[in-house]
Amino acid sequence: MNNLGQKSDRPMVYPQNMLTNMITNLGAEILFIVVLIFADYIPNTTVVVVILFGYAECIHHTMDGIRMYRRYAGKGKRTIYGPGTITSYAGLIQLSTYGLVWLTKQNIAASEVFAGVGIILFVVIGLILIPFIISRRVQSKRFAFSSNGYFEKYEPMQGGKNNG
Repeated sequence: MNNLGQKSDRPMVYPQNMLTNMITNLGAEILFIVVLIFADYIPNTTVVVVILFGYAECIHHTMDGIRMYRRYAGKGKRTIYGPGTITSYAGLIQLSTYGLVWLTKQNIAASEVFAGVGIILFVVIGLILIPFIISRRVQSKRFAFSSNGYFEKYEPMQGGKNNG
């Protein structure tokens, strides 16, 4: 429910919706597959991408969890758990930490770090922020979420499918 954290007045519609999720998830998946195809040629850069992605996801889901806990504690929410939290804590943070330890034992050039940071910045700007900006401006109901998913128990749907 990133939209609630961004104070959207129509959280089922914008800025995150099914279309932005498809762009972000499919785009990042394709990019990460391409990076892995070339991992033999750019191992340090690949590991930098893994490290940054894993730690960023963990931080993001923790912050979202805290925000949602505060919002829904009075409605029965007892933990900071939310969609993506388990993946972040049970897989990504360990992989990132292992990558960081591995990276400290390598001869790494600054250009490899910058390349990894550049790839992550492309994901954040090109595959998340730009689609969100467009979605916020267009506010199309065509790709609106049809359910609150996990958060339905704390915030039942109001106003029909597109909440607005």
